[in-house]
Amino acid sequence: MAYYPDSAEFALLLLSSYGLFVASWWLFQRVTFARATVPIWTAALIAFLAFTTFLGVTVTLWQTADEQWVAAMAEYEIAHEAAATAGNSLPIKPAPRTLMLMLYAAALWFIPAIYYARQLVLAFSTRTIQSIAAIEQTEDEIGNPFKQARDLALHGDIDGAIARYRTYTERTKEARFEAAQLLEAEGRYRDALDFYIEIGDRHRDDIRAWAEAMFRRAKLLDSVFGDGDGARMLYERILDRASYTEFATLASTQLSRTHTTQDKLLDKLDAGFKYDRPDREEVIRHIPPSAGEFQGT
Repeated sequence: MAYYPDSAEFALLLLSSYGLFVASWWLFQRVTFARATVPIWTAALIAFLAFTTFLGVTVTLWQTADEQWVAAMAEYEIAHEAAATAGNSLPIKPAPRTLMLMLYAAALWFIPAIYYARQLVLAFSTRTIQSIAAIEQTEDEIGNPFKQARDLALHGDIDGAIARYRTYTERTKEARFEAAQLLEAEGRYRDALDFYIEIGDRHRDDIRAWAEAMFRRAKLLDSVFGDGDGARMLYERILDRASYTEFATLASTQLSRTHTTQDKLLDKLDAGFKYDRPDREEVIRHIPPSAGEFQGT
């Protein structure tokens, strides 16, 4: 005689398989909405929890069914012996209860199992594709550093390019110099000046990088902001601190070009002309209070 699960057992199997399936589907949807892709560990964890929960319910039902079958067999043995002694018809031997329960459990778990397996495969394949893309991007960046930032600039997204330059964790110095030069090319001289100030402060121990940032900063002060005194102070600072770099030579050249103008001003003073020296606060008004090197000049 075949045993079929009663309504309570069937409902419990159905709830533990498809109830967990619906809950897992909801979780996967939430993760996909938040992150676009499901991480491998998330897919594996959800599948593992669903399987172990369903397995626990199935094992509990199996143990209960087995105990009931053992009790039924004990009653059967007694009844069989009594019937044989009395010459009555023999009772029907009870069928094992566990086999049909396991078959029902396997059937109800079939579709959820396919779903969980598909989610795991999808997570692994997505991870593989992302790894390959990352390798290709790295190889591309080796031959073309800062490619993403440059592409953004070529498409006219200057703010996006500047933000991308700031995210590079390697070659940060070169990235910031490129960002500053991009801003200069776009006519955003104030933002470029801020970048050179930042480079000078961040890379003070790198004398050559510091000197280049100071020189470019001085050029902007002189040619764009009309702050000749501020530029000369920076050129002199370069000569004092980075005399062995090429930027010291460039700074010396710039100072020599302004020497004639200075001599003419001195001649005017000697001749009795009043010369109003620019107020220092006015000269450096566009330099923020945190502009390390300039303030210490």
